[in-house]
Amino acid sequence: MPNSLSATPLAQDRVEVIWDIDEVADLLRKSRATVYSDLTRRPEALPPRVRIPGSNKVLFCDPPAWLAQFVEAAPAKPESAEPANQQPRRRGAPTKAERLAKNK
Repeated sequence: MPNSLSATPLAQDRVEVIWDIDEVADLLRKSRATVYSDLTRRPEALPPRVRIPGSNKVLFCDPPAWLAQFVEAAPAKPESAEPANQQPRRRGAPTKAERLAKNK
């Protein structure tokens, strides 16, 4: 998680938290190598990157806020189409007795 030294003022009236690659890897539950690969192969799969002139350090801007945009509401439970008194269908192939009863 971000340390207390990560807070960097980016604008006069707000403070954004800057995370390094290890913190982002922990947050996303990915390995550090996967995050490095995603930087070039799938940059949309990572939070916005902060580039400091003259530095090669990989930093990210406020990953929790970026992650919040992907939260989905739980889907509503659909109403059952079958009547309440009917038992659910058995799984698997019908028994020989069921096949014979169906053919009669």
